[in-house]
Amino acid sequence: MTLGYPLFILVLIPVVWLLTHWHFKVDFYRKRKEGKKMESTVIKFVKEKGPMRNDFTLLPYAYVQIKDYNEKLVKLKYSDSWKMPYKVGDKVSVFWYAGVLYYWEAHDTGLSKHLPTKWDFWT
Repeated sequence: MTLGYPLFILVLIPVVWLLTHWHFKVDFYRKRKEGKKMESTVIKFVKEKGPMRNDFTLLPYAYVQIKDYNEKLVKLKYSDSWKMPYKVGDKVSVFWYAGVLYYWEAHDTGLSKHLPTKWDFWT
């Protein structure tokens, strides 16, 4: 009887992780569908405080220059700032959504690329 509870937790944690990442991917693709794909060049990386309130970890954020847009550098939002799939000088695809610049292929790497892009994937 005591083995049931730890087994339940070991099954529940991956299911919650899967559903959470799936939700983020579906939301990202909804945003990407409304945005326009643009080309940009990574100019530099700047270590900045992460998005969590009491976390003082510095994460590397890319600053890009958008082709045919302007000379101003824009901070690129990426879903996983620990390991960037690009380097300074690389050409990356981006899109604007609600005043934030997103990396076009953010959810096309790692385990996330295997998750469906919509909730009703049977149709």
